[in-house]
Amino acid sequence: MTASPAGRQGGIAPNRNLLAAGVLIDELVRCGVRALCLSPGSRSAPIALAAHADDRIEVTVHTDERCAGFFALGLARASGRPVALSCTSGSAGANYLPAVIEASHSRVPLVVLTADRPPELLDCGAPQTMNQHGLFGGHVRFAQAIPEPRPDAGWLRWLRTRVDRAVEAATGANAGPVHLDLHLSGPLSAAVVEGDVPAGLDASDPVGVHGRPDGRPLSPWTPSLPTVPRRSLNRIGALLANAARPVIVAGPGAVHDLDGYEAVIGLARLLGAPILADPLSRLRTGGGLPVISGYDAFLRAPEIAEALMPDVVLHLGRTPTCKHTWEWLQRHRAVERICVDSSPEREDPSLSGTEYVRAEAGWVAAALAPRIRKSATGTDWLRVWADADRAVAAARADALRDAPTGFEATLIEALAAAMPGDARLVVASSMPIRQLDAFWAGGPQQVLANRGVNGIDGLVSTAFGTAAADPARPTWAVIGDLALLHDAGGLMAAPRLGVGLVLVVINNGGGGIFSYLPLAATAAGEPGGAFEPLFTTPHTTDFAGAAQMFGLSHVRPTNAAELAEALTWVPGRTKLVELTVDRDDSVARHRRFWAQVAESVGPIVSDAP
Repeated sequence: MTASPAGRQGGIAPNRNLLAAGVLIDELVRCGVRALCLSPGSRSAPIALAAHADDRIEVTVHTDERCAGFFALGLARASGRPVALSCTSGSAGANYLPAVIEASHSRVPLVVLTADRPPELLDCGAPQTMNQHGLFGGHVRFAQAIPEPRPDAGWLRWLRTRVDRAVEAATGANAGPVHLDLHLSGPLSAAVVEGDVPAGLDASDPVGVHGRPDGRPLSPWTPSLPTVPRRSLNRIGALLANAARPVIVAGPGAVHDLDGYEAVIGLARLLGAPILADPLSRLRTGGGLPVISGYDAFLRAPEIAEALMPDVVLHLGRTPTCKHTWEWLQRHRAVERICVDSSPEREDPSLSGTEYVRAEAGWVAAALAPRIRKSATGTDWLRVWADADRAVAAARADALRDAPTGFEATLIEALAAAMPGDARLVVASSMPIRQLDAFWAGGPQQVLANRGVNGIDGLVSTAFGTAAADPARPTWAVIGDLALLHDAGGLMAAPRLGVGLVLVVINNGGGGIFSYLPLAATAAGEPGGAFEPLFTTPHTTDFAGAAQMFGLSHVRPTNAAELAEALTWVPGRTKLVELTVDRDDSVARHRRFWAQVAESVGPIVSDAP
């Protein structure tokens, strides 16, 4: 079903603002937008009313614009569709900035609609007014100021094309946020203004006013296809085919579907190449060779990183989560490294890429496979990596043998047991994603994280947005205590949405990640003990009280049975699971694990072919 620009009002808009807002919402829906995250306000009321009147788009209301932005981010990433945001004028839109920045770097499509004052009220001291043009700077793929609506079919046609242009930019190869700044004067309601919308407005251009009868956007577009020159594919294929020590590094977003996964796995098997699969790559499925999951634990040892020198690296997707991977790449800068990513951005902190291929990794892998013409599965090079991975698995088992419930590796093992194959797991971008990288062997579950700029902000709201994308699909989230405190307002969404979410907070009394950095050794010895107050920022927050305030259940498990029960997902119910971690004990256990891995993997790689 398609709706008229004025929604349920049968195409008769009460005033020009409602007419324009209805056209805007209608065209967004035609472009694939199915959700609008709305923060209440007067200036944006026409957009809110038009969206509410259109049953093709779901509206969720968020008091805090910052929470709304991250909710939309999680929803867009999990659903694979662009999501719209709408707020009033003034500083409201500025609160979207952290989510817009994350969406930009994570390549998540958001359509930001900021309501704005009419031009004559700008720069004259009018209340709730600021310069909103260029509000998000270079963090948006497209920005357009929309002047005050005109009850003119030609103007409405122009508006539709601007919406199409924005969504095309948001969903292209370099997906990301876009911004439409909408100047609106009164009336900011559904009040009838006689003569404001001329009778027979659509007579001259019914498509401009009502949209295409077939439901398509007014100005559809066709995404471009990869066009890697044959000579480049031949050269890269020959390089890989002749390699004795090929390695595939799969960073976040390496593949997006089953076809891409199978193409990359197939290419790796032909080459006899290990795949260093980031948890966010969608390649760490737990299916064994050629996927390697334990690389973080042994590449941190300099002598092992040196012994495992590749002769060709095929890097798929973005920068790996594990810093030891790109430090390993930096150590071997002289090695030929082909970077495959559909985005025009260069994510290459090791500054060692020798060629950048702008195409989907799955497509490139499928195109390269016929150029290899050999099967090298089980070669000695791959065997060395496989043996090292098995040594890491054994060290993981040892680390878990006497571990308390309040140890992150224990949590990850319990999560792996609790989550079904179709589950989604949202992981905080500080320690939790690193611990998942180290202790999760992999599985079919989809892992998501805000690793664009790696902030701790908005993680609660991101998790709720992810769960809302498909309420029937089980969703878990693991965040730190400071991340929960930073976005405690995001818990407000729980009773209103009624989605199923198991939200695990690792409470280690502050910023645990700093305990793993050289800073801990230097700052701890300063006069007055600068490390704790300046960096770990200890707190005494009662998370049970926070859960009660928002009507959530809260549990603090103390043994394995309680942890397993706490992690059980229940449809339509949000649970806050608090895992209390002794930070010093956890750091010591991590270091023993790394030492055991280095001791056992060292002899394995010493005679690598």
